[in-house]
Amino acid sequence: MTDLKFCFPEDVPSQFASFDGKIPQMDVGKTGKIGFLKLTLESDSHRNKTIITEQLSHVPLYVQKALYYDESIPSMAHLFILSPSGGVGNKNIQNELKLRHTDD
Repeated sequence: MTDLKFCFPEDVPSQFASFDGKIPQMDVGKTGKIGFLKLTLESDSHRNKTIITEQLSHVPLYVQKALYYDESIPSMAHLFILSPSGGVGNKNIQNELKLRHTDD
């Protein structure tokens, strides 16, 4: 079944029909996209591990859930930053890392 006419009703209100069309954006996988990533990690003394307490990201950046696979430091979170646009960073990238220690 390749005919998708049933997905497009003929009686679409004009207010919505004005939004029909191609959205101007860079193609999938193209480099040059600007992403945003904000993470807050805190130590959870009840679970004895570092957890993500705040996560905000904008495409093309994404962070997977924290993984805990180092047997010698089981409380340490490993985070993977993903970007489908060909990598993270170049000579013009601006990185900022703020570390804050909090006691429970």
